[in-house]
Amino acid sequence: MPRVENVVEGVAETRAGLPRGFSQELDHVSNQRPEDDSHLAEKIRGAGNDGDSTRASDTRSPQATPPPKAIPRKPGRLPAGEWPELTSDGPPSFGNWLKAAREGRGLSQDKLAIRIGRPGSGSYIGQMERTGNVTDAMAQRLFDALDAPEDVRAAVLQRYQRAPVRHLRVLDFPDPTPHRTPNSWFREARVKQELSQAELASRAGVSKSGYAMRERAAKFDNPRGESAIGLEYARKLLRGLEAPEHVTVAVTDKFFPGAVSEK
Repeated sequence: MPRVENVVEGVAETRAGLPRGFSQELDHVSNQRPEDDSHLAEKIRGAGNDGDSTRASDTRSPQATPPPKAIPRKPGRLPAGEWPELTSDGPPSFGNWLKAAREGRGLSQDKLAIRIGRPGSGSYIGQMERTGNVTDAMAQRLFDALDAPEDVRAAVLQRYQRAPVRHLRVLDFPDPTPHRTPNSWFREARVKQELSQAELASRAGVSKSGYAMRERAAKFDNPRGESAIGLEYARKLLRGLEAPEHVTVAVTDKFFPGAVSEK
């Protein structure tokens, strides 16, 4: 048993230099029988197996991946293909529906105005949303700008029971040549269209009192200040009258020479 003998010899050589108590421990080791070596080996292997089982029991199952967070929509924004409800709890007027549909498509009033071919007329869109007063032709242009399908258009018109709007005829517009001011021309044009001052102001998106003041100034040869009708104000009135292009050009050339007419 060379291995045990080596151990005993090593114990004897180092006994003298050890502290008290260690020599007795060494005697105990040196007196162990050879078969105890295998017993110790068994304990070592068992300890290793216990550690493996402990590590196995500590292994945690991976946590479930949390579901992705939903991306919040902007207030008023509707998913693609959805439109404001047409129930009794829905928008109470066409103007309210128009606003809800516009916001549902993520459009500002200015952007919708561009889509209907009237850039810079966001206030005109606001006027229609507040009053709901639009012609059939304008309603269709709004539907086109909103990309509304046919079934939505029909349901909206049926829901709000919009009466047919009388379309203005080209022959109803007066010739601007004999008029000295735009004030007098717009007054005559309004009368020919059988519109009240309030109706034209609503169509044009201007205040009723402001328009009435300008009509009263039609008796003057050169209205000034707030009584005057400038180019931008005239363009609003022309849109409210649904003036065709050649009428718009004639009025612009007559009263605002050098200005570029809107197309």
